[in-house]
Amino acid sequence: MDPDAEANFLSSNLVDALFLPLLPMSPFHVEVGNAAIEQGLGGCKDITLVIQGITIVANFLVMELGHSEVVLSTGWVVSLRKFEGDYRNLSLSWFREGKQVTLKGDPTQSRSQANRKMMMNALRNDEEGFIVTPVCRIAESEYTQECSTQVQELLQEFEEIFATPSGLPPRRPQDHPIVLKEHSDILNIRPYRYPHYQKAEMERIIEEMLQIGIIGPSTSPFSSLVILVRKKDGGWCFCVDYRAPNKIIIPDKFSIPVIEELLDELVDATIFSKLDLKSGYHQICM
Repeated sequence: MDPDAEANFLSSNLVDALFLPLLPMSPFHVEVGNAAIEQGLGGCKDITLVIQGITIVANFLVMELGHSEVVLSTGWVVSLRKFEGDYRNLSLSWFREGKQVTLKGDPTQSRSQANRKMMMNALRNDEEGFIVTPVCRIAESEYTQECSTQVQELLQEFEEIFATPSGLPPRRPQDHPIVLKEHSDILNIRPYRYPHYQKAEMERIIEEMLQIGIIGPSTSPFSSLVILVRKKDGGWCFCVDYRAPNKIIIPDKFSIPVIEELLDELVDATIFSKLDLKSGYHQICM
């Protein structure tokens, strides 16, 4: 049972194993608990479940559920009208045809905080596990003090590169204008529907960019969609979907540098580094 689920779901593996009739539906996608997007495969109508002797009839959407086979949503619980839930004992009770029926959960499937005694008991039973211990993150100032003298001198020499961006980048010999094709229509695309946690993250990122001055308020009639993409470190990458504007923009033409000429410039180089730009597209004035 998932109180956050918007519908009842059935595993596609279970549908195949039981040869359940799959009803075709319009394409749909579902965001699961780890923020991944799974594609729906169809639906099943009036499916009968017998759980602990209790018969349940409901409609289900079919998709890949991983280790689960059936997910009952809040909508099914609401259909019970009056019920009593005991979260500590993992039980759900309601009256059906004048008799009280109770569903009992399996406590071994619940997550709980581990302690030393629990882990020692598990190890004695030839089970395996691991401990994840949070540690204090080293502050940037402390880390700099532990760097070698050569590294500190290098950081000071290129301080502008490692500094947090503040304001717009400097003007360069060639700035980049956006030139529209003739008779182009104004693009004003309706934004996506975002989950609440993504909307809050977008507002935080936008507020941060406003404060450091790399963006500003705009009254332009043009608009593009914003997408958050998960990074490897768990953070979010703020991306703007410019596919629609690109269709009405005249692209710049510039020859690609010859790789041999670029390598010739590295003749005397002995130290190479790889930098992960925090905001790569904010270094060029448009």
